[in-house]
Amino acid sequence: MKKTSLVVGLLATLLLFSACLDSEKKSFFSDIERMNKKLDSLESAYNELPNDSFKIIKKSAAALEKDVKTYFFEDTIDHEFARKMNKLRGIRKGSDDISMRRAFLDTVFTFQRAQLKTLKTDIDNGAGNRNDYKKFIESESENITTISMSFKDYKLRFDAARFDFYDIAEDIKNRILPLKEKALQK
Repeated sequence: MKKTSLVVGLLATLLLFSACLDSEKKSFFSDIERMNKKLDSLESAYNELPNDSFKIIKKSAAALEKDVKTYFFEDTIDHEFARKMNKLRGIRKGSDDISMRRAFLDTVFTFQRAQLKTLKTDIDNGAGNRNDYKKFIESESENITTISMSFKDYKLRFDAARFDFYDIAEDIKNRILPLKEKALQK
């Protein structure tokens, strides 16, 4: 009788332990699913940005700055025009940083999604040390946070460059166009 109750007790303990492991596994899968949703949300917001317009702005800013250097020979300029030229130069110089951040974001979504898929497969198959799963999930969560901050920084810089360009470009063009036409007529 004692052997039967010992076996029943051992089976009950194993069953309880198994249920706890399944609960922990479901918790890990829930965390991974939450990170995938966050990643999808960030990628959707990223893909909605009019990135072609930034390439146009970058080229237009460089061309406009070149026209100013080529055709603008006044000895004195007003403060407002100088401020706008500094903004234009900032757009051109800052565009490389924005392009670099864009290149990072272009690749990181796919890479991070693959990392999460691998982690989920490892957890599902019981690969590696089960005690390390929580560390891996925390590490991937930190990566998602880094991607989110990188996206927010990119969007902030992207929007600022676009706003500044549209704020100043027309005025600079109008100021340079007569000088350019006059120089080309000679």
